[in-house]
Amino acid sequence: MAIGVLLIIVIGLLILANLIFPNKYMYFILLCMLLVIPCESQGIYSGVAYSASGYINISCIGYGTIVLFIFYILKMKKFNKKITTGLVVCITIIFAIRLLVDGQNVLSNKLLDNYILPMALALLIVSDFKKEWFPEFLKIMYRVILFGAVIACIEYITGKSIFFHEYYLQTCGWYNQIYAATQWLPFRSTSLFGHPLVGGVYYLFGVVYLVNNEKIIKNKVLTIIQFVILLAAILSTNTRSTLIVLGIYLGLKLLLMKKRVSKILLIGLVIAIIIYVKFFFNFDNLYEQLFARDVTGSSYLVRVTALLNIIHIPFKTILLGNGYNSTQDVLKMIGINGNVEIAYLIILFENGVIGFIAWISSLIIMYRRNMLDEIGDLRIKSIINGMILCVLLCGFMSNLFGDPGTLNYIIYMLFAFSFVLRQN
Repeated sequence: MAIGVLLIIVIGLLILANLIFPNKYMYFILLCMLLVIPCESQGIYSGVAYSASGYINISCIGYGTIVLFIFYILKMKKFNKKITTGLVVCITIIFAIRLLVDGQNVLSNKLLDNYILPMALALLIVSDFKKEWFPEFLKIMYRVILFGAVIACIEYITGKSIFFHEYYLQTCGWYNQIYAATQWLPFRSTSLFGHPLVGGVYYLFGVVYLVNNEKIIKNKVLTIIQFVILLAAILSTNTRSTLIVLGIYLGLKLLLMKKRVSKILLIGLVIAIIIYVKFFFNFDNLYEQLFARDVTGSSYLVRVTALLNIIHIPFKTILLGNGYNSTQDVLKMIGINGNVEIAYLIILFENGVIGFIAWISSLIIMYRRNMLDEIGDLRIKSIINGMILCVLLCGFMSNLFGDPGTLNYIIYMLFAFSFVLRQN
């Protein structure tokens, strides 16, 4: 296990905070750790880069979850029995299959940060989080995301990470590629969230919150300014998936609005886009300008190759997975050297069909459709469903939560919040 002096201090502060502050504020602290301390920076605290193999080196949000979980048990508080049973069964299945395939190497950042600890945090939220805390939780989340969006825009201009440039150069292969490419391409902003893909998802969350907050929407000038900042941040990440999902979400939002004028505007917008594309639009030119890093389309070709050749993978491998340390062996079977670029396929290849079903089930057992429609000025149900939709759609187009990282925590948190915010 990789634990440096700074990480010991962080864990000590978390223990002290649990002794001093009520549980409500501990969830807010965990949220800030999730958003402000990217997993790629973990080596600053633990002394070992997050991506280094052979170490148990979980993220700060992971350590925060462990501390909060232990304190919850010590306080003799009860867990929600139904959800506890479901999550324990799911994680037992995942762990048992991984133990069967990976043997003594079963414990890893992937297993801990992608499955066990996010489920533990979800269990805490389901059992302990109060629905009246949620508006304040969302407000803090949005403010940090908006601040991160401003930083992203600044990074796009300066051409490097403001907070972690030197460290990322030493430890992150993807950052070196992004920075080296600035010789001929704009910088892909990392801001507070680490990888541009992860930042793009959080900026989408910011848009979802913005358009479902009646108080902000009433001030049209403020709404436009904040939307422009979030849109600029999304563009600064130079990620196609977030732009596509942004268009899908806003289109669905307009379509589902009860006001007839909104639907008329949507239909008019679609017709205008079709006419523009037909007569004035040069897609190849725009694609090259926005995504010059992949003008050949090879990135999307990887996804197509994976989907078309999945049937060539041996049945036992598909059923039980190939483990977290041998994914490349599976990809070579279907002619891919690198990343499959679809989060769901990564989870399927590593955990097998059985583990994949257990992962899906761990989310479904918490989800409740009968959420509160509104709390104050917030359209709660629309916010939760909108954020879930955005992150799950992005998973079809990138390796967001398939690779080790902290985005899994927010996914489990959103599903857990749907349970907490259910109507009686």
